[in-house]
Amino acid sequence: MTEAEWLAATEPRGVLESWSQPTSERKIRLFCCACCRRIWPLITAPESRKAVEVSEALADGRAREGRRAAANLAATAVARRERSWPFAAAEEASKRLIRAYRKSPALATWAARTAYYAHEAAYLGTYYAVGTNDRAAFDSGNVARQAEQAAQIALLRDIFGNPFRPVPFSPSWRTDTVLALARRVYESRDFSAMPILADALQDAGCDSPDVLAHCRDPQGTHVRGCWVVDLVLEKE
Repeated sequence: MTEAEWLAATEPRGVLESWSQPTSERKIRLFCCACCRRIWPLITAPESRKAVEVSEALADGRAREGRRAAANLAATAVARRERSWPFAAAEEASKRLIRAYRKSPALATWAARTAYYAHEAAYLGTYYAVGTNDRAAFDSGNVARQAEQAAQIALLRDIFGNPFRPVPFSPSWRTDTVLALARRVYESRDFSAMPILADALQDAGCDSPDVLAHCRDPQGTHVRGCWVVDLVLEKE
């Protein structure tokens, strides 16, 4: 994977399968969770939704191994018994979240498979919603799949930034106001305050165009694991 390939990518699987950059289980786990939250209406079983929530807790060190194992068993049972194709793919994606991986390349391979099941769930959900078994259903499903793949690439870029060009971050930018804003958006998952965070960072002396532009991009995607918020909160 080169920087040019990273910047030009339109779907996540090829990126992840050729991933060579250092990463962490936390960031990969949060990417997988974000993929699943995008198809939340298709993840219908309480056990599967719980798997997403426990996986997020694991990412932040708020869950223990016993809880992970129990959630894994419950989500796996749901995925095995589900018979509706769209929901089966969605449940399979959520089941995979709860596994325990620690090292590359298993991390990136795991993420690639989770992303695959998530965008296939989007494809199948749209295909069957059309209500026909013809070209119109196939084309509609493909549009949904491509849109989901594009969204997943946006998630990757929000979480990892440009891994080929790490952005220096000065500790002096972590003022009380900056920290409070970053904690609020992280915990609430409401990232509408990102432009306000940019203003606070700039007031603190931040002059990084990459940091400020990421916060202020009106078309930007932000989820837990966002590289700017992680830099502020010193999360890896």
